[in-house]
Amino acid sequence: MHIYSAKPVAKPAPRPLWHLGAGPRLNAHEVLQFTQQVEALLRAGMTLPDAVRIYRQGQQRPVAVRLLTALERDLGNGSTVAAALAALPTSFDPLYLRLISAGETSGTLEQTFGRLSDLLLRKQQLQQKTRTALMHPTAIAAVACAVCAVCALLLVKVVPEFQQLFGHFGRTLPSLTLGVIRLSDYLIDYGLWCGALAISAGYGL
Repeated sequence: MHIYSAKPVAKPAPRPLWHLGAGPRLNAHEVLQFTQQVEALLRAGMTLPDAVRIYRQGQQRPVAVRLLTALERDLGNGSTVAAALAALPTSFDPLYLRLISAGETSGTLEQTFGRLSDLLLRKQQLQQKTRTALMHPTAIAAVACAVCAVCALLLVKVVPEFQQLFGHFGRTLPSLTLGVIRLSDYLIDYGLWCGALAISAGYGL
């Protein structure tokens, strides 16, 4: 009859929040900079843990320093590059991790970091161009709204004063001036309704 002693089962250490897709992360600029510098340092013959350490020493943001310290520790403990980076899933997206894993398996990690540098740089440039392209229509719309507001203010506040002044002259006004006065009267009577309809249409879009 065999007697087995019951040994307490050690509980796994609590995983940091970023394993759950939350918590601190490297921003897009830091990921690009990290990829570029690691590729350059690997090309110079440095080991990956040393490359990460050198990059970490140049960082000022406490969150970045903490994450890179954990990454350096995992690499120093023998973790694969892909596994160490996968511990920070909110910093490195799945495509990044898959490419690193493939490069590590094939022994082309240096070239993989180089390709990722080009990919991230092009992505950042595209995002900047997109933001710039979106800013122009927004600026034009803002200027147009400002011009419309000034014109409406002139029609509602200034034109009625001139209308009273013209009325004392007793002369027939030009058709263009009469049209401006009619538009002013219309805005005074129905301007609030038109503004409400415009706002409603804007929210509907």
